[in-house]
Amino acid sequence: MIFSSPECKYEENTFMELKELKEKHISAKFTKLENIGSLDLKLIFKSIYEGFDGIFVIAKYLDADYMGHSYLSFQKYVDEANRILDKRGFGKERAFLCKWDCLSVENLINDFRKLLEKIKISGNNPIKLN
Repeated sequence: MIFSSPECKYEENTFMELKELKEKHISAKFTKLENIGSLDLKLIFKSIYEGFDGIFVIAKYLDADYMGHSYLSFQKYVDEANRILDKRGFGKERAFLCKWDCLSVENLINDFRKLLEKIKISGNNPIKLN
């Protein structure tokens, strides 16, 4: 599942590249929820409960001096979600925050690859196994 903050502006073909990458590595649903103004734990847990193996959150990131409101608030929820999911036996890193400058599609795809590797380590979502 992909969530992105409202500041993230991208072309539709950006996600076509991610979809092609996904289809080469994992077999899972690929859905994106764009332009969420706030991220909360319920949204992350609902996606995991629906069977998604991982959550990819994209937040605009400009530089170290100005990280952006959504990045700072999203990081807090991603960290907390991972902590709770790990405690419940889902693995340590099911949610991943991508700090994207909204310019380099290559950076976005590299972060997506990192998420795929973390999901491989955590394994399939245990809910899908029941």
